[in-house]
Amino acid sequence: ALEGTVSREFMANPAQIDNNTMTLLNSGILSSDEYANLYNEASVKGNHTMMRIIGASAAERAKAADAAKDHNGSEAFNAIYQASKSVNGDSILDGFDKFADPATRCIRTPVMLDQWERMTADAVENF
Repeated sequence: ALEGTVSREFMANPAQIDNNTMTLLNSGILSSDEYANLYNEASVKGNHTMMRIIGASAAERAKAADAAKDHNGSEAFNAIYQASKSVNGDSILDGFDKFADPATRCIRTPVMLDQWERMTADAVENF
């Protein structure tokens, strides 16, 4: 149930498409810094669709920069693309698993309840 809910939340959604951003992406005038800014704005808004679109566009720009021997540009655009590849909800599911596993152990062995904070400290910090 959780996996399906998370998956639906991260699916491409036409209602999330920002036409102004699309116009900028299609113009070809944006620098890698401007791409990063657009990506960060979409991230702050929780707009997973635009994050993925910006990432896909950045991948194309990385290829073009690489072909033009612009290694700095290629690296910068590729960093945005790499970040966009993780926009899929896996971190939420992994975080849940990091709580579920210790919870199962504590339920099965109640004497371990004293260890709950130690077992979940990393998960709490990184969730």
